[in-house]
Amino acid sequence: MTTSNVRVRIAPSNTGSDVHIGNVRTALFNYLFARKNKGSFIFRIENSDTARSKDEYADSIAASLNWLGLVPDEGYKCANQDHGPYMQTHKLDRYKQVADQLIESGHAYRCYCTADELAAQKEVNKNSKGFAKYPGTCRDRKDQPNDKPYVVRFKAPTDGEIIFEDKVFGKMVVPNKENYDFVIMRGNGIPLYNFGCVVDDIDQRISHVIRGRDHLVNSIPQILLYGALEAPIPVMAHLPMMLNQRGEKLSKRDGAVTIREYRENGYSPNAILNYLAKFGWGFKDKELFSLDELIENFSLEACGRNDGRFDPVKFASINYAHLKSEELTSTEVYAKHLKTIVDSQNIGEFSTGHLTPFIPVIRSRAKTFVEASAFLEPMLNNDMKPTAELIEKTFNEINTPHVQDLNTMLSALDNWNEVELRNSIQVWLAERALSLKDIGGALRVALLGQSNSPELFQVLEVLGKEKVSARITKCLISIKQHHT
Repeated sequence: MTTSNVRVRIAPSNTGSDVHIGNVRTALFNYLFARKNKGSFIFRIENSDTARSKDEYADSIAASLNWLGLVPDEGYKCANQDHGPYMQTHKLDRYKQVADQLIESGHAYRCYCTADELAAQKEVNKNSKGFAKYPGTCRDRKDQPNDKPYVVRFKAPTDGEIIFEDKVFGKMVVPNKENYDFVIMRGNGIPLYNFGCVVDDIDQRISHVIRGRDHLVNSIPQILLYGALEAPIPVMAHLPMMLNQRGEKLSKRDGAVTIREYRENGYSPNAILNYLAKFGWGFKDKELFSLDELIENFSLEACGRNDGRFDPVKFASINYAHLKSEELTSTEVYAKHLKTIVDSQNIGEFSTGHLTPFIPVIRSRAKTFVEASAFLEPMLNNDMKPTAELIEKTFNEINTPHVQDLNTMLSALDNWNEVELRNSIQVWLAERALSLKDIGGALRVALLGQSNSPELFQVLEVLGKEKVSARITKCLISIKQHHT
């Protein structure tokens, strides 16, 4: 197979308002494989659960993939619609056509068993675990009553074995004696998962199926369907699972598990992808990757078999490392994501260009874009003022005149940059036999309305002479009013 024929897909169901982080890991590996091999990454929606599926959920999933940078080449809401439809309820006629084809070729049959009959059969045939194989009641039925509802079942072989090679887990041998005649289409014409998945993969010419190992159980019925339809079987690669700290399947109980939640919490999309890539894949002992580096180094051969445990502390550490690094998160990209958070917190209307000068001041401190926004608020908010309690605690008869004197000196400076500010203030302090700690706290309160701040000289530079003078003056007026 040439690399130009590589076609992979991500096929979530739209039964929730956003994409689960485990599905994002699967999407990421498919995307990396497609990009590495100059192939196509297809995005489709499996909406056979019509009771819970909503179009707006599909749109939300698409938006999350785009925000992460996992932009599909083809599929739902994409410009390229060459192998659509990409939503299952839009192609019910196609599933019926294929189901009829399987019936005609003898690989499937109509099952007329009622719910009561199936329940009675289960009582007779169930094993110690409560599972009962369908006994094949309608398998050889000759009559086809027009007035009775039916489902379509696949005639599964029960002798021999199926052998296939998984790109991650190696050679798999499964005896057919474990098979049973599974339903491929409901009475209302809605396909069951394995049938719909296979028809979609055939229609969209999927070359590789890359998914979690929890789908290994679906491999056998799908391989049987490919064989019955005389269609090529895609290369299969099953990935180890993402588990919680207890070794269980990751769920809502484990905190933020959807991309929307991480986005709202101020995580970087590249950091999310970096962390997820480590679940089942690695490259030497390297920890931090840009998306381009992930693409360059990714291979299915480097994927492991061991499940990984989701570690929120490690995840936060990876995110912080990305935010600190200009190489991993450029100032331009940082400002773009920061603006989204600032806009949502009603701090004010600020362009990315307005935010850009502040980023070096907060980059080394903020562990998320939400934290960055919180650090920025007192610098951006010109209406900020310290509380009376903070003024009383911070200012006294000694440091208040010093702050006023310092403001006069700063207002006379011609060059306003960090180096000039540092040198001028140090000279000013030396002339008065003072140290920075003698006025630093008071200056922070005057400038930002709080006792803690990023590096003081950086704050002075980024605020600018006009705002520094105005804020100190405003604070001194408040002190005077407080004592009168």
